[in-house]
Amino acid sequence: MSQNTSNFSTESSYALHAYGRAMYQYAIANWIYLAISVIGVTISMGFMKLNVENFVENMYSAEFDMMGYIMVQSIMSLVISATSIYMFVRYILYLVRLKSVAEIVGDPNLQDHYKNEIRAIIVSVVTSIVAAITVFVLIRELLVFIEEMDVIDSSNVEEFNSAMMSFVMKSMMWILILGALGIITLIFRIISAMKLDEWAEGLQAQFGFSMRAIKEGTNLIKWGRIAVVIPLLNYFAGIIFMVGMTKAGNAIKTQFGEGGGNAISGMGGSLETSYMPSETFRPMGEFGRCPFCGSPIPDQDAGFCGMCGKKLK
Repeated sequence: MSQNTSNFSTESSYALHAYGRAMYQYAIANWIYLAISVIGVTISMGFMKLNVENFVENMYSAEFDMMGYIMVQSIMSLVISATSIYMFVRYILYLVRLKSVAEIVGDPNLQDHYKNEIRAIIVSVVTSIVAAITVFVLIRELLVFIEEMDVIDSSNVEEFNSAMMSFVMKSMMWILILGALGIITLIFRIISAMKLDEWAEGLQAQFGFSMRAIKEGTNLIKWGRIAVVIPLLNYFAGIIFMVGMTKAGNAIKTQFGEGGGNAISGMGGSLETSYMPSETFRPMGEFGRCPFCGSPIPDQDAGFCGMCGKKLK
């Protein structure tokens, strides 16, 4: 099978390189946050153990140092908060680069990847708002329940059970709403990762082995998202996702150079780094594949791709 060679524009090449760099930096931000969180938990546990021992030894005089523990906790909280803000900023920059490359390249899978990321963000924001409302409502209902307990005769078991059931049912309703929103967010995240992986699959189908590292990275991203719902494996979902982001981001920014200087070598020649079809589409294999989505072309004389609708000639 011969290697398909399509010319890439400088604009597309730069957009892909910038996108890969943004993905890689977002992955690094995730690793930093994870490392600092682990360090923070370790230090906190160590100080807690030390303070408990000091408290036991000096139980009567109460001469144990809580000030140092509070200071360390405060510092670690600030560091973790700053790191989470940095990670959030990197994610926003990643979305900006993703939007740009999706518009420039015109690939439907990249566009769907971006759209589903935005949908997941919107649902996450709604979930946060609903969570705040839930806390407020449950606190209010709890106070009402406590007031009712003061006026209900302790011997009246039926009234007590009715008040308790009312409180439990309202609590469950809000919890179910939050659970449903969480599931919707997860679904959007998984679809987003699958679309990114399909884009990489199209690249590999079109250009072969040179795109293998990108495909391997996006595959890990996909399974990192899916692993969240798999028992036992869900403990490692975040690690799988970050490894995939790191690998894919580094491969994309390396493969597409600094926006124009790189060339991707293949068995049939080389291609300049961009993501635009050449004036003459040379098929790979018997009938060829679409240079945009990687779908097989059933007719060698086809003018348009039957999957994404892009013009082939």
